[in-house]
Amino acid sequence: MVVYGNGMFLSRQRIKNGGSFMFTCLPAQSASLVVEINSIEVAFYSLGPLSPPPQSNRQDLMISWSDAGQAIKRKASVVSARSLYKRSDKNQKSFEKAMSELDAKKPDSALKILEKLVVDDPSDFVAWTEKGYIHLDATNFSAANDDFSKALEANKTDLRAILGLGLANISLKSFEKAIEVLLRAYETNPDSADANHYLGEAYLQTRKGSLAIVHMRKAIELDPVQKAPLHLKMANLYHAAGGKQLAAAEYKLFLQTVPNHPDRAKMEAYIKENEKPANE
Repeated sequence: MVVYGNGMFLSRQRIKNGGSFMFTCLPAQSASLVVEINSIEVAFYSLGPLSPPPQSNRQDLMISWSDAGQAIKRKASVVSARSLYKRSDKNQKSFEKAMSELDAKKPDSALKILEKLVVDDPSDFVAWTEKGYIHLDATNFSAANDDFSKALEANKTDLRAILGLGLANISLKSFEKAIEVLLRAYETNPDSADANHYLGEAYLQTRKGSLAIVHMRKAIELDPVQKAPLHLKMANLYHAAGGKQLAAAEYKLFLQTVPNHPDRAKMEAYIKENEKPANE
């Protein structure tokens, strides 16, 4: 679970199925929650105005595996032919076992297998990358950063490792480093929705909103459904800057793609109050 305030990353917590979360020191306006599974964004909730302390603000979330399935499937499809690595028969069996453990939601078991694998073969950049995403999902960002760096020492062009390193640096609040890394991903893969998305996130953290919006819009163009929540981030950004008409336009575009969002009524009320009149 990740919380943003005015479009800026604030904090991340890992929770289990049926668990709870609590964030403190949030802004009264423009706070939002992002649900991630295996480091993939699967849901976005705009919180609206929050009650001031000492009152608490409760948000109940329900995410089904059917909702998340397409996003997770998309992540799996990123492992393309150039990300395959030729291993010994023994190591291949170990790698497949690690992936089976991941599928069974046993990341700690998978991590132990992968740790042995990279000791045996330090050039296995795919294993290093998988280790990195396990650590990233567990919010162990320094370890993730090290794993992705090792992966790129073995294969400097692997997109998943580059994106992972960028995400790790965003989480470590090393935003300039994240931009440097993610620019590599974008320059070699300009039609990658993820490269544009994460580069936009990194620019947003350094208050380069204009550049952030360019790349977020490109990500939406490349993957309108999976990247639809970026409309909400841009809406928050515009709202915080006083651009309520622009924010309303983003909410309208989002609802065209995700018409059954639980916050639809709130967004429609905002649109009605702030959208640009048709005759202007």
